[in-house]
Amino acid sequence: MPEDRYAFKPWEGSLSFADHLRHIASVEKTLIQALRGGGWVWDQGITAETHPNRAAIEALLRESGEALREQIASMTDEELTRSISTPWGEATPADLLVKWMVHEAHHRGQLYLHLRLCGITPPEYH
Repeated sequence: MPEDRYAFKPWEGSLSFADHLRHIASVEKTLIQALRGGGWVWDQGITAETHPNRAAIEALLRESGEALREQIASMTDEELTRSISTPWGEATPADLLVKWMVHEAHHRGQLYLHLRLCGITPPEYH
């Protein structure tokens, strides 16, 4: 998405393209914190003010994605099956990772819709 379209919203009240990306990174950081035993904290301080443009958002996504990959790689089977308290009740890290993948796929689908509505053919989804 060209940076001048990052504020695009398909309808009033929807998230912008940039807001979707910031939301994905915020959820990743929340998940990492929970996996590290730090509890479930929604507010990760990721806002339009802290990450106002494409470069800042892309750097944030690279950083949060790498941190999540490192966290998962460092976890033992025992750590992946322990119980974590979430807003929805108890869950294992393995369960949370599946829910995170579904959540991210949902938002990626929305991002692809944003691109199509702006006349841009999205890249292949891998």
